Amino acid sequence: MQMPEKFKYADYLPQTLPGAVKKSYPIFANEVIEVEPAKLREVCRILKKECGFAMLLDISAIDWLKHPKFKDRPSRFELDYFFFNFTKNHRVQLKVAVPGDEKPELDSI
Repeated sequence: MQMPEKFKYADYLPQTLPGAVKKSYPIFANEVIEVEPAKLREVCRILKKECGFAMLLDISAIDWLKHPKFKDRPSRFELDYFFFNFTKNHRVQLKVAVPGDEKPELDSI
């Protein structure tokens, strides 16, 4: 399977890992991909091994508790992972709703 061009990783991931992508959209130079929590580790593996995203730039944690749209969110906490592909100069941001408001937990990547 041919590697995707910029802003096409969200099309590639469901072909290799069905059910992993909830939603995707571009923001500036990033492709933002909302990922199912149970599929996070495998999505990260695919991005690294198959798509060339060799660097994890940053991890950001968001607590939506006091946000006005909190009621519309699937969970209180969210983790955002920012990856970079040196060869293609592409950036991907993964957004993952962390399940469990009392004891939030995700697999390590």
